[in-house]
Formats: sequence, structure tokens, C-alpha cells
Amino acid sequence: MQAEIGSVIKGKVTKVAAFGAFVAFGDKSGMIHISQLSSKFVRDINEFVTVGDEIEAVIIGIDAQGRISLSKKQLDKARKAPPAMQAHRAESETDFESMMSRFKSESDEKMHALKKALESKQGTSGKKRR
Repeated sequence: MQAEIGSVIKGKVTKVAAFGAFVAFGDKSGMIHISQLSSKFVRDINEFVTVGDEIEAVIIGIDAQGRISLSKKQLDKARKAPPAMQAHRAESETDFESMMSRFKSESDEKMHALKKALESKQGTSGKKRR
């Protein structure tokens, strides 16, 4: 298996340390740092993984020495995104003109609402200054 950033791997936890968990997959291994284990606060890593657990993670980095960084948190976030949001994201990334048009219309709506709010605040004090 070729290790590439963005690839999803299935592996087995081989070692758990205070700073992260080591995962073996195929003929390679990588580490999930404690900050990349869960979107929740991880006080004790042993509450989330133990040696021998089968887990899935995404490869988020490979350094010059060939060490592989993994993330379970990023994989979980990607899977939880609603399909409509993923489609919207893909559409906006491919069509610059529609993205700019959508931005302009949203901006115009916000400016209109802001102007309306300011006008209503200016006329509600009840006292006139002389």
C-alpha cells in the first residue's frame, strides 16, 4: 500500500503513549497525535484507544524521515458533513463566477438588513435634540 496524504487507512493500534497512539497498517505504521484522536477533549488517551483496537484514520502528513501522521478526528468530521454541504463545497470550488455571484447577493442582503436596523434605531429615541 502506497502511503499518500488524504488516504484512508485501516489499521491496528500497536502502542499507546501519553501523546498519541501508534497504528500499523499494511507494511507501514503511523501515529495519531492525542489532538487528532477526537473532536472531544482527550484527558486520558486510554479512554479512546487501547492496544489491539482496529481503527480507521486518514493520512494527514508524511515528514522528510518518512514518519506518517494520522488523524481520526479529521476522518470523523469529513464523514459527518451532510452530502448537500459536500456538493455545495464542490460546486463552489469549481465555478468561480457562481461563487462570486452568491457572495455578492448574500453581501447585498446583509447590507440591506444592516441599513434597515440602523434606520430603525435612529428614529426610536423619542427625544428630539435642539
